[in-house]
Amino acid sequence: MSGTMPSTPVPNAVEVTSISPTLVSVSHSLKRSVRRRGGGVQRWSIKLGFPAMARATAAPLEAFVMSQAGQYETFSYTPPYTLMEALGTYSGTVTVNGAHTAGDTTIAVSGSSGTLMAGSWVQFADHTKVYKVVADSTSSITIFPALVEDVANTTAVEYDAPTFNVALTEDNFSFTFTGAPAYYNFQLNLVEIY
Repeated sequence: MSGTMPSTPVPNAVEVTSISPTLVSVSHSLKRSVRRRGGGVQRWSIKLGFPAMARATAAPLEAFVMSQAGQYETFSYTPPYTLMEALGTYSGTVTVNGAHTAGDTTIAVSGSSGTLMAGSWVQFADHTKVYKVVADSTSSITIFPALVEDVANTTAVEYDAPTFNVALTEDNFSFTFTGAPAYYNFQLNLVEIY
């Protein structure tokens, strides 16, 4: 892993896409057949757009991106808090209640109060994978996708601004100079690595 992406400058556009590969075929009788590719794997793609900014403002981010050597390195990225903050009234030091195995979609938890609403994000302390909460949750959390690996009893649950482990999706990085004085314009495409 090659560090943590700088928290400034802040993107003015964040697009998060769920990538869940499937194979679909439709027969001549119009019957649909579908199956998951790769055993039901899933990952997140994140596209970041940045406002036009002065060179001095853009330079730390530009240098960080260059240090990733294209798609070679992985790094940590926490999207802006307003996108990742927990929805609902959830609070407390939340831990997994009982061991859970890869493939589970409902995870029992303890130490929580209130409700964690669908649409929130969670991450387990020993995982780099980030999960989406798909049903309002209290004493158990229903997630998408299913656990990609086992999670042990008493593992801490991060439910407020989890961090993605990502890599750039391209080997090339370009930026555009606009206006006078010179302003930088660029976007970054990231993909979750776990």
